[in-house]
Amino acid sequence: MGKLSSVLINPYNLSDILQQVSLQLPTGLSMLTGLTVEDMYVYYAVATVHAVATSTSIGLLIDIPLKATDRYFELYQVHSLPFFHKGINKFVMIDEMFTYLAVA
Repeated sequence: MGKLSSVLINPYNLSDILQQVSLQLPTGLSMLTGLTVEDMYVYYAVATVHAVATSTSIGLLIDIPLKATDRYFELYQVHSLPFFHKGINKFVMIDEMFTYLAVA
């Protein structure tokens, strides 16, 4: 699992792809924010990429969270704080797996 990079898919192409995906979403689901090139930074921040290999090709699956009209979440940005570990007599910091935390 990795992060989506603008080198892999540039903002213009990502915007076009997400606009096409948006047209196919079932009623009640929508994209997180707008789909203009200026809005793409949000999708780069929240998207995760998974590689899938077959005998003839490699495909990339991109996971992007969606909004639902009947579900509301508060979004918090996660920040690790250093703490003193007595066992090694040093300050340590836990590397968080996710940058954001959604709470219902």
